[in-house]
Amino acid sequence: MHKIAVIDDDSLFLDKMRNILEKYDNFEPYFYNNPIDFLTNHSIYQFSLIFLDIEMPNLNGLEVINKLQEMGHETLVIFITNDDQYMINCFNKNVISFVSKTNLNDTIHIHIKKAITLLTPKTYSFQTEFGSKTVAEADITSITIELRRMILIINNNYQIVLQYKTLIEVQEILNSNLFFQINRSTIVNLSRITKYTNNDIYLSNFSTPLQLSKYRKKEFIDAYFEYSLRRKKL
Repeated sequence: MHKIAVIDDDSLFLDKMRNILEKYDNFEPYFYNNPIDFLTNHSIYQFSLIFLDIEMPNLNGLEVINKLQEMGHETLVIFITNDDQYMINCFNKNVISFVSKTNLNDTIHIHIKKAITLLTPKTYSFQTEFGSKTVAEADITSITIELRRMILIINNNYQIVLQYKTLIEVQEILNSNLFFQINRSTIVNLSRITKYTNNDIYLSNFSTPLQLSKYRKKEFIDAYFEYSLRRKKL
């Protein structure tokens, strides 16, 4: 069950959202009419999704987003607004959509369905030396061949030895929009890239950069650009 929060200074709107969200069994909703109270509790509850009013006194929605980023939280956000002019200033990789209060009942369920899809982790089943292993897509950092062994590297550099002969076999399993083969022996998760310079690719939790083949550089830049555009459109 996902903990979600609704933050709005309008008590009537909070009541309306309470009636809507109680129909969803996979949500555990919390309601706040004060964004300061929400920020305090977010560190405790680690909300997966927040519905956030843009126009609020003392601390508006954009300022709340900035505070969350400073705290290192990557919570998905659906903005609530009565004025479309704010939307252009609200693009952020964690902002997945905007809900207008004027036609809330007509559109809210579409936005909730989108959020549920994003909150449902995609997984892959890999053949390992100990049998089949299911791994969440978001946990994969890279797949590399070292000393004739194919190694899947996930969060905190944990390594799993895979039972495949070539990277092509693994590429056929993976989402081609998210994973890219940067050289003859390594596939990386584009979402785990922190930066790249010239032929060096830096991944989260990696202390040293990986080498990008000069023959794959243009293709990589195109793939990473397309990935970045898709993230902005979420």
